[in-house]
Amino acid sequence: LAGAAYPVGGHPDRDRPDRDHPDDGAGLTVAGVSLDSRAVRPGDLYAALPGARAHGADFVPAAVAAVGQTIGKVAWFELGASLGRVPWIGKKLASDRWRVHRERWMDRLAGRPWLTALVLLASSSVGLPPLALMSVVAGNLKVPRVVFIPICLVGRFARFLVTLGAADL
Repeated sequence: LAGAAYPVGGHPDRDRPDRDHPDDGAGLTVAGVSLDSRAVRPGDLYAALPGARAHGADFVPAAVAAVGQTIGKVAWFELGASLGRVPWIGKKLASDRWRVHRERWMDRLAGRPWLTALVLLASSSVGLPPLALMSVVAGNLKVPRVVFIPICLVGRFARFLVTLGAADL
């Protein structure tokens, strides 16, 4: 660990013990040692080690892809939320046919947050129904962003773990 350790809040290029510079860490005081990033306090020495089954760095590509996809789907969500303000779409949505469908879905989802969450999770992880379509529908049905964004992110992360072959780690 000598070549990889530096104090919490330190700089990886300046504060590593294997670097030659005037302050070679002689005055450095380590208050504690931790292998758990959640338990690190100022002055602790933290060692990031691979886990028994996986290394956290293996999940970075899936996380980056999930965040990017979620940002894109939020744009579709916002489009869906603003559809009624576009004159010709607002007119269509106000027609009896579309109004009845929309009201039926609003009634199905009202008071059933778990149904909303399950449909969005299936859409974001498996792709059925298609997430782009469900993003627009969720925005139009006024699904709260605090429900849509985390569920979309979790579902996309799971999908990309499988896609990237990291699920068996």
